[in-house]
Amino acid sequence: LVVLAAFCTAFYMFRIMWMTFWGEHRAVPEGHGHHGDDAHGDDAHDHGHHGDPKESPWTVTVPLVVLGILSVVGGFLSIPPIFTGGETIHFSLHHWLHPVMANSEVHVREAIAHNHAIEWGLMGFSTAVALGSIGLTWLLWGGGKDKLRDIIEDKAPALHRVLWNKWYVDELYEMTLIGPTVAFSKNVLWRIVDEVLVDGVVNGVASVCKHVADKVGRLQDGDVGRYATIMVAATVAIVFLLASTGLW
Repeated sequence: LVVLAAFCTAFYMFRIMWMTFWGEHRAVPEGHGHHGDDAHGDDAHDHGHHGDPKESPWTVTVPLVVLGILSVVGGFLSIPPIFTGGETIHFSLHHWLHPVMANSEVHVREAIAHNHAIEWGLMGFSTAVALGSIGLTWLLWGGGKDKLRDIIEDKAPALHRVLWNKWYVDELYEMTLIGPTVAFSKNVLWRIVDEVLVDGVVNGVASVCKHVADKVGRLQDGDVGRYATIMVAATVAIVFLLASTGLW
């Protein structure tokens, strides 16, 4: 994993270097942006990137300077004893992860106790991997510009297509996560839960209340004769109820 990290780190860092500082100038001159129907292909991505590069503000520069200094001196805080004659310097972070790596360190120490060639070999191998990664970026974006990509595209179009589409990770995300989530949200949460259940309950309660209010409201229409009729009928019904139950 550490060797893979060395390869990937060297790769993307020097890709940035080649494309930013030693590559072609891709900024759009002032007043020559691609707009409207003329914007197509890669040119459409140039919107908003006009003129020559400008220095970043101090809010960006100062943190970068701090990080740069820490990058230069940070490595010296963990100098391996192999470079100091077996002695651990007082400001070293050599034992910082000792509680975590104690068991592994015992086995590693037993393996290299009498053979520093293993330690030198591991450091040399990781360095060679990083240098090889840097060389690969040079073939892709540096002095051998486009040559390796052209070879891959010509000799292995299927591999080139997979790499060009970033291993189809975006398509996989769209198919397995984004697409189903959008479809579920639209067809279930919106169409069924929201429109049918939530809106149905709310609109149903409102409709029942409106219907009841409409029926009850008809009893209060200002017709005195109807009021008298209802009052007499209700009185008769109460008397009949009391008489039938023996309470009268």
